[in-house]
Amino acid sequence: MKIIIINGSHRKNGATALILHEMYQKLETYPNVEIQFYNVADLNLKYCVGCCKCYKNGKCILNDDIEKLSEMIETADGIIMGSPTYASNVSGQMKVIIDRGHFVMEQLLCGKYAISVSTYENYGGKDTSKILNKLLCYSGATISHSLIIKTPFSGNLLSNHKTHNTVYNATQKFYKDIHNQKIYLCQKIKHFIIFRFGILPFVRKKGNEYQGVVTKWKKYGIKYFFDTIPEMESQLLVYNDIFDISYPKSLENLCFYKNDKLWFSFISHERDFYIICSNKNEYDYLKEIGLSTECLVLN
Repeated sequence: MKIIIINGSHRKNGATALILHEMYQKLETYPNVEIQFYNVADLNLKYCVGCCKCYKNGKCILNDDIEKLSEMIETADGIIMGSPTYASNVSGQMKVIIDRGHFVMEQLLCGKYAISVSTYENYGGKDTSKILNKLLCYSGATISHSLIIKTPFSGNLLSNHKTHNTVYNATQKFYKDIHNQKIYLCQKIKHFIIFRFGILPFVRKKGNEYQGVVTKWKKYGIKYFFDTIPEMESQLLVYNDIFDISYPKSLENLCFYKNDKLWFSFISHERDFYIICSNKNEYDYLKEIGLSTECLVLN
């Protein structure tokens, strides 16, 4: 199990860092856990210049530490992102990471679990948390927990028994979620809607200008992307419901193949479909997210 922790505060011993180091120490007690801890103060970070070359080429044109950080996140099972609150927002360094880290369009966090940590002294902690959680959600992560902690500047917040227990329990839950691959159905549905009706159509319209994004999707095994002939692709993007695809508007039946084997098939006029699962894990996953066993076939 590989975990990435990012301290979005320039202060290596500040409130945010204290919480993240406490989580680090807790995670170290579990077997087979590899943890990479990053302080933004140690990273060479340049501002995004808005050229969009990363969407076409798959990598940023700027030569700094962002690509290395993104590559480390890509191979991780979980990520913990923490930031102090500056003017009801994340820190400037964390914003640079958000802007340039290949998160949302490329779906960098698809299949990963996450915790967000925001600290604040006076107000705005919830705003910071919302920004981090939107990033995690839109990027495909499953959010295991979200910590919003109020603390005096340079105060020893972990001396508070309640705060210490909250951090401890969140870390424990995070580890168990990854280990058990826990499914949060509401988050799955929310992400599907964001991706299918927001990100996917936008990227498809961009064509070759976003080829680097599509390449990343294939690399990450994004479940909502299929290779089709151009004629079928144009029709699939029109309809919001598979049962809208029926004669004479479109083909009567439609099948998807996975690894050259029939995977998904439906008869639109009968409003009936079935999925042939290649293994029990796939069968259990589809059942877990709400599909009826009547439409699932275990091969």
